[in-house]
Formats: sequence, structure tokens, C-alpha cells
Amino acid sequence: MKNSFVPHAMENRKTSVITLLLAAGLALGLCGCVSRKQAPKATEPTPGADASRKQVMTILSEPIGLTVVVNGVPVGKTPYELEVETTAKGFFAKEIAIKVRFLATQPGQLSRTIEEVLSPLDKMPSSLMFSPEGVGRAVP
Repeated sequence: MKNSFVPHAMENRKTSVITLLLAAGLALGLCGCVSRKQAPKATEPTPGADASRKQVMTILSEPIGLTVVVNGVPVGKTPYELEVETTAKGFFAKEIAIKVRFLATQPGQLSRTIEEVLSPLDKMPSSLMFSPEGVGRAVP
């Protein structure tokens, strides 16, 4: 009887060891012992990147009360405070087109639209002054 019991016990021990090894391998795989490097999320700024921020630029005109149009959309009348995105170094984050329309009020005058296009190569001025002759920039 002893002889018939020993092989059966050895077989159970082998099965137990294999089961234990499989369970350990599964547990290691599930517990996160394997490290995976995740790509940074698109919304996270990368280290050293020039993060954008909002700043206010004043749009003025002579005479006052003229309509301000930003990127083709009327936004208000002068004087107007326009919030724009800039880089940390004070440059425009993206191109922006600002127009002011001067209407003729007397015979002999011409109506005229003055446009200023500001690009990411431009540092943001504290204000823009529109007149029928052109645009002036006030640097902070």
C-alpha cells in the first residue's frame, strides 16, 4: 500500500508546484510589477515648453466709439479691452487680425477700414491706437 500511495503524493506535489508557479506569474503580471512608460497627455505642457497665458490689450481709436472686429467677428466699441493668448515671453500665441472701420462724417471724406495683423513673431503691445492714418503700438 505504501508503494501505491507515494506516486500519487508525488503527482499531487508536482501539480501543486505548477499551480503555485502559475499563480505567482499571474499575480506578478496583475500587480503592476512590470513597469510601462506612458506617453505624456496632450494637455500636459512638456517641460521647457513656452506655455501660453492670457493678457489684456487695449484697443483705442480717434474718434472713440468705433467698432472693433477681431478675426472677422465684431466684438465691441473702442476703447475695448481684448484678452489674447500670449507666450510666457510676451509674444502672441497665434495670429490675430484686428480691424476698425472709420466712417466718413463730412463731404469729401472717405470711409476707411484699418487692419492690424499680429503674428507669433510680434511682442504684445499694451495697446493699439487706430486712426484714419494707421495704427500705433504702445509697448509696455
